Amino acid sequence: PTCVGVDRRLAIRDAAVAEAPAEEVDALPLPTEERAALSVTERLSRSLTFYSRVLPILARYKLAELDLEQRCASEEECSLEYAELDDWGSDRLRDAILELQGFYVKSGQVLSTRVDLFAQPYTDKLQVLQEGLAPIPAEVVREVVRRELCGEGGDLGELFASFDDEPLGCASIAQVHAATLLDGRKVAVKVQRPGAKPLLKADVANLKRFSKLLADALPVDYYTVFSELGDVLEGELDFLQEAQAMEKLHAAVRFRPDGAPADPPLKVPRAVPGLATTRVLVMEFLEGVSLNNLADEAKKRGIEPGSPEAKILGASIVEALGEAYARMIFGAGFVHGDPHPGNVFIQPGGRVALLDCGQTKQLSSSDVDKLERVISTLQAYRRAPDDRAALAGLGDAVRAYGVDLRPREIDDLYAPTAEAAALDDDACLAAIAVTLFGDKSVDAIPGGYSADELSADSPLKRLKSFPQALVLMGRAAVIIRGIASKLEVNYSLADAWEQAAAERITNLPPPWARAENSAEAAAEPRLRDVLKARARRVAERVLPSRAKRWLARRIASRL
Repeated sequence: PTCVGVDRRLAIRDAAVAEAPAEEVDALPLPTEERAALSVTERLSRSLTFYSRVLPILARYKLAELDLEQRCASEEECSLEYAELDDWGSDRLRDAILELQGFYVKSGQVLSTRVDLFAQPYTDKLQVLQEGLAPIPAEVVREVVRRELCGEGGDLGELFASFDDEPLGCASIAQVHAATLLDGRKVAVKVQRPGAKPLLKADVANLKRFSKLLADALPVDYYTVFSELGDVLEGELDFLQEAQAMEKLHAAVRFRPDGAPADPPLKVPRAVPGLATTRVLVMEFLEGVSLNNLADEAKKRGIEPGSPEAKILGASIVEALGEAYARMIFGAGFVHGDPHPGNVFIQPGGRVALLDCGQTKQLSSSDVDKLERVISTLQAYRRAPDDRAALAGLGDAVRAYGVDLRPREIDDLYAPTAEAAALDDDACLAAIAVTLFGDKSVDAIPGGYSADELSADSPLKRLKSFPQALVLMGRAAVIIRGIASKLEVNYSLADAWEQAAAERITNLPPPWARAENSAEAAAEPRLRDVLKARARRVAERVLPSRAKRWLARRIASRL
């Protein structure tokens, strides 16, 4: 995709931060960009600028809601008025995010996937945030790569036979260029944006500060959310960590949760050994088209949106993502946290690839145990939504995961009994699980709650706190659900993960540390591995959990 060069936005951004004090200076000083950390005053200024752009949009919608109820003669007339408002508001929001960049781009990327929640002008116009930001000048890119990989006085010709100045894609933290190594291999070179680090860290620091100061006024514990995103951001800004994450995810999708090798449902590119620093990462080059551009590419091949062929392709893409995440979570406990459409590639032949491994999360065994229980009890509830015991079991599982609720606002004249309040809490917790992992288009939402997250009756509005481990995994679940909606696929992550959760065997080495992960073993499975996997599957089906694990280890040691 072609990057969108906007000199005016870059000039505004440069002017806004040109006088920042040097609290934290990047180790690679290039004259084309400032690199000092933002002061508290400048951080506050960015927040005030953003809210000064966004609050008028919200106010216009509120006024329209009150006005149109009185003035519109028909539903069609109201729809036309709202369409004009959507067009205006989406322009304002997109321009504000593009001007400020930083962490606001990350938030806008998530919004752009939620076709089930936001009007089309918003999701369409915010797609530019996924891979179409203003590019870094080519001369700056070459200088960064030269200094990082070739050393002082080095030359790009020492590593590359060719290096394309036109970027393949431009994102909030980095942009990617095609290149060819001296041995003829085509590679992708990811280069961090000079100046991206202070903006991103300043925005997260702002959000953490405000969420802590306003904790009593906010409906949800946003401090937990922004603390987790801040931790993830530290890793995302270090491409050496990303290179390691690529290897882990490459291995994670090649094994089932019972430890058996299996064909990967999608491709994860690998880093080129020795060609990675904190700011530059050289990796495999993958042919294909991003999910954002898939519809246009499909039309060129005679496949129209909504056609049977398009629906089959859409279902295969979503299924590949669901299976990959089942293996990441229940097999490896290591999760890719940013599967937005710009990071999902469709390769020739329809195979899916997952790019950009900067946002990842290592889950503890306890976290995975708790999620396994949530998925199993959610499936039991979905099969018997009128069963009070199934509802209570699901509520207990979500509660045990660390989700805490605020009391429901009720009329004092109609205060519920303790039993009714407990039932309502179970219903709310169950509704949260359905909203995150079920198929809200067909599943029963208990307790009169709404599957629409923006509704006043959304169960998410009663969230008080939740575990930090759920933040990135929940974000990935929300994005995958948004992709399914965009592709018109009814989909449930609980269905995709149920078998994986049941197959899971603990006390196995992580996939990337197994001997079977070697190229030779992956090419030709050994009889020993096949028999071990078969023994585990049989044990899983017929024995209690403790006996299953003991017998699986016993059989494996015999083999």
